Amino acid sequence: GGRGSAGEGERQRAGGRGSEGDDHSARVRRVADELDVVCDTLTDAALAERFGYLSFEPGMVGFHQPHTAGHVSPRAQVRAQVLAAERHGATVIDQVVRRVRASADHVAVRLASGAVFRGRKVLVATGGFSIVEDLLPRPLDITVCARTIVLAELVDADIERLRRMPSVIYRPHDATHGCYLLPPIRYPDGRWYLKIGGRTDDHALSSLADLQEWFRGTGDAGTAQQLIDRLHTVVPKLRPAAMYTDSCVTTHTPTGHVYADRLDGGPLGVLIGGNGSAAKSADELGRLGALMMRHDRWTYDIPSDRFT
Repeated sequence: GGRGSAGEGERQRAGGRGSEGDDHSARVRRVADELDVVCDTLTDAALAERFGYLSFEPGMVGFHQPHTAGHVSPRAQVRAQVLAAERHGATVIDQVVRRVRASADHVAVRLASGAVFRGRKVLVATGGFSIVEDLLPRPLDITVCARTIVLAELVDADIERLRRMPSVIYRPHDATHGCYLLPPIRYPDGRWYLKIGGRTDDHALSSLADLQEWFRGTGDAGTAQQLIDRLHTVVPKLRPAAMYTDSCVTTHTPTGHVYADRLDGGPLGVLIGGNGSAAKSADELGRLGALMMRHDRWTYDIPSDRFT
């Protein structure tokens, strides 16, 4: 996921990149086949022919999903989800929660204002802010990583040159040089940006104070320079009008899967730990959490032990 102002345009679109014979490449192909997703497999020559404005290492295999793919705007996504919830009878209370505790017959949610709401069941889906002290009855085994992203402001010539560019997930032979790229997107300020991010920094955050300090800043300068270098490698001849950096966080679990579980089997549930993929999977993760809370037995089509 991405944060508000500069996170606009956080999205994933078709495709993965990997070396020939890579296990990841095989998994991408298998999943595409199992789900009947139209996904073209491209060798070096085909990649160069179809995406001549991009540059990948030799020996890559590409997967391009030309249909039913696109990108997600976090602002628009949240607006749509909140509106859908309200239309189905939800009451939205836009306030800060400080503490959630379960008792024998209800769950109490204490707000920063001191007010308390009670419900028969409560689902907590607080992302990186799940590490806030005393929010939950006990801490979860999660790691919240500080991430830096770079936005390249595009000039008219590059907007036109890259207008057919898909979103890209790039996995070169050296995985530490991987990244994701978003195509030219017009942001709320009216300007067009190309966004790059990737797991170049593993700075862990451990408290609310850490989160607040990180989000008030513009990321890490050293990481930003690495991302800028990668951007110029993958998108040659790019001539941005300006470069901007911003902060983001991702929340990780030891299993690599989201936690979708009831604490001690009771009425308090958690849906936490998107492992960097929560934004594009948000609707389905929400459905998973809703099913878990609505039914006293597990009804999802993937076994519950994947999410404990």
